[in-house]
Amino acid sequence: MYIDENCPSIYMNTGKPVSPSLDISIKEENWSGANLETLSQWIQISSLQIEILDIAIQYFRSIVRRNVLLGLIFSTASGSLSLSQTNTANQNIFYNILFTVLSFSMAIFTGLIKIYQIQERLEEFIQLKQEWIGFSVTITTEIQLPVKQRVPALEIITKNKNKYLDLLKHDVDIPNFIKSQAYKHLYHDKEQYIQNMKLYKKLKEIASCTDEKYFLKTAKQTLDRDIAVTYCEEPCYWTNCTNQLYKFFMTNKNKYAGEKTALSNIILTVIMEEENEQITSKMLELMNQIRERKAFLESKMNEYSVSDSFRPLNIYNGTTKGCPNRDSKITVTDLSV
Repeated sequence: MYIDENCPSIYMNTGKPVSPSLDISIKEENWSGANLETLSQWIQISSLQIEILDIAIQYFRSIVRRNVLLGLIFSTASGSLSLSQTNTANQNIFYNILFTVLSFSMAIFTGLIKIYQIQERLEEFIQLKQEWIGFSVTITTEIQLPVKQRVPALEIITKNKNKYLDLLKHDVDIPNFIKSQAYKHLYHDKEQYIQNMKLYKKLKEIASCTDEKYFLKTAKQTLDRDIAVTYCEEPCYWTNCTNQLYKFFMTNKNKYAGEKTALSNIILTVIMEEENEQITSKMLELMNQIRERKAFLESKMNEYSVSDSFRPLNIYNGTTKGCPNRDSKITVTDLSV
């Protein structure tokens, strides 16, 4: 592909100019399908890593700050008690024991900080977090642009795949409770996206199914369930649901305000909105295809049942008796065209 300097249109290898509208459609196609799915997986992993590292940084910073604060308190208390005048032997014994406990505690806390390398790990987490942020922001910035102004998704994947691989290889020791907490922070309000992804994969599985019997069974179950959700004829239900969600958020706004404005959540929301928009249209197309195929197979079944009712048939062990061809078998694949 090359660009003619005297013409703004893009020429393909055929030498024929491509109109601007076709150029936009090519870019839209480039930002869909497997390319968008790959970038979505990268951003989801990046946002989770950023959230995990952010919580880990806060956790280890609190350990360092508590150690420093306790050291200040113990040193100040020891100095104050040493300056106080004591006259009795019992008071001297008590203060000596207290000084010993405070000194021993300060030594223990300082030793734990050095043994577990809290300060070194904290610096490592901060550096790794900045690298994940630089990687993910580059992609989400392109997604927030209009399609015609975006760099091709395949070019972004090719350019950043090595950096993504290097970041994945950089393994750090983080407690499991921090990872679990980070996952809950990111996905506790993303249930709609998760349900749409599950439904989309289920619809793709049904649409590509070659077993007509299984197809009719799963298609009926899936379409009946999803029609009730997607095409609900009770607007008051959705109004009540919206009011309940608004009431819940306003009640817990102080709790979830920090999560909503966190960088990891913003990055994740950008890619989810882009992917969810495309998945919704694809799901509608798949559901229409499944409905058409389901209606066609059911009509063929009705035709076979009507035609078979005018001739005597005795079906025994899968063979037909009373027909010109007694060895022919009735199978589900006979219903296909």
